Amino acid sequence: MSKRAKCAVLFLAIVLALAVWLLWLQGDTAGSVRTPTWGRGMLKVSERTYYASRIWSVMSAARTSGRWLGYASQDQTEDSAHLYLVVDTAKKEMWIEDEGQVVQEYHTDLPPSMDWKLYRSTPDGTTTALPPLGRFRLPADSRTRRFLPEYVSLVGMRGRRESLGFSFSHNDSGQAHSEGPWSPQSIRWSSSPKQAKQDGSYESIIVSDDDYEKAKARFKTTDLTPDEPTRLSENKAAWRRVEKALYQEMERQVSMQGLPLQNLEVTCGPDCTAASVYLFAAPNRRLSIFHRKPASASIYLHIDYLGDDVWYAKSTPDPKAGALASVPLDLEFLIPVSGKIASENVPTLLAQGRRKQQEDIVPPSKWRVDLPNGASVEFIGICEHSNGGRQWWGPDGSPQDFALYLANEPQGPSLGDASAYEVAWRIRAMQGKISQTRFLFERPSSSNPRRVCDRYGNRLRGELAVEEYICEGSRTKTTLTIGAAINDGESASVTFKNISLVRGQDQGFEIIEGEATE
Repeated sequence: MSKRAKCAVLFLAIVLALAVWLLWLQGDTAGSVRTPTWGRGMLKVSERTYYASRIWSVMSAARTSGRWLGYASQDQTEDSAHLYLVVDTAKKEMWIEDEGQVVQEYHTDLPPSMDWKLYRSTPDGTTTALPPLGRFRLPADSRTRRFLPEYVSLVGMRGRRESLGFSFSHNDSGQAHSEGPWSPQSIRWSSSPKQAKQDGSYESIIVSDDDYEKAKARFKTTDLTPDEPTRLSENKAAWRRVEKALYQEMERQVSMQGLPLQNLEVTCGPDCTAASVYLFAAPNRRLSIFHRKPASASIYLHIDYLGDDVWYAKSTPDPKAGALASVPLDLEFLIPVSGKIASENVPTLLAQGRRKQQEDIVPPSKWRVDLPNGASVEFIGICEHSNGGRQWWGPDGSPQDFALYLANEPQGPSLGDASAYEVAWRIRAMQGKISQTRFLFERPSSSNPRRVCDRYGNRLRGELAVEEYICEGSRTKTTLTIGAAINDGESASVTFKNISLVRGQDQGFEIIEGEATE
């Protein structure tokens, strides 16, 4: 073979090797991540975020008392000796236990590719290993109790190459992820943690085996079925079925654009039929000198449930960005819980998803009054508190075919013989700007403002108002007066009289301009 031919062969071999190398790098950023494989190698961003979200939700719920969890045993208090956060590092599971039973809504697995351990750390720098099975109390309010200065850390390690840690005390929590071994130095103590007296007056969040055995003697048979409408329970179950697949699909979608995922935040909506996703993706620098990659992108998406375990996702302007919002990547896709969607069904499902995301949050109300000062007031609807999964109705008792989405907030202590409702209205200025509003219910026990959201969990500010109205349980109607002023001018008002507190029953509802008089 001539020298020239040898040089040509060598050149072709170099080009081929370079092409293979580039394809391998491309696979590292797009190909191999297109179907993220969890449980192997370093945690994928979607994998780490999913498990961290599940772990935090269980820890947060454990920090509240039983009555806030939403299931039937409403007599639990912060000092109950039967509500625990439980971690089993041998089985790689975490859950909330009540009366010795697992609360299934608050149960999660830990990343299976990691070895998990529990540690206890104190301000003097001492860190000791705890048994694989641990029970802990995380009080909602520690101001009336004295606790030992200690942190418990749940740590997952993959050799010495990666660690994921969750640390918690009686009043604080933290998370640390590292491409290296975990260190107790990641725990951030207050500047001067108080030293506890060793006189038994300080409590530990760690529940000893002896304390647990004593508490078991007081356990009762408790119904842990969620005290909520069946529809909401079904929505939650549908969300839990798709949650892992959703995280995986987010990473797959951006990797197909040549943008490895860097950060991912998923927020489930108030009634669990929708969600919002924020993700940040950036190109791999190793490839940027050879390929023209898209710029890094912050992407916001809306997710909606279409039924039959199929969800629809589409990128959209981030409402928090206001007028500056843009859509750097136009993503649209379907997420089945399992398997694949038949190709002939895809166009119909995509069209269904687009229609759903164009629906008005609150349609115009037929109970509208235009006041003489230029303000308009609409009575939107009423519903039992809490409203999740329940049907709204109008002031005349007629059922409504829409639902407002309110922030998930605790019910609080038992209402006893009282009843609680969500009452919604909207005030607009036909010209000018609303400068002042006021409202007055007829003899409420109390009323509290509620935070209004869209179905994706984003807070809505401005025209809509919702109040939690609490009154005697025997009442079947109420009256509401709403007033507004335009541009600091004279206020005008309207009275919605005899609002029905019973779905399907008209209690003689009428609208009276101005203040109502008996």
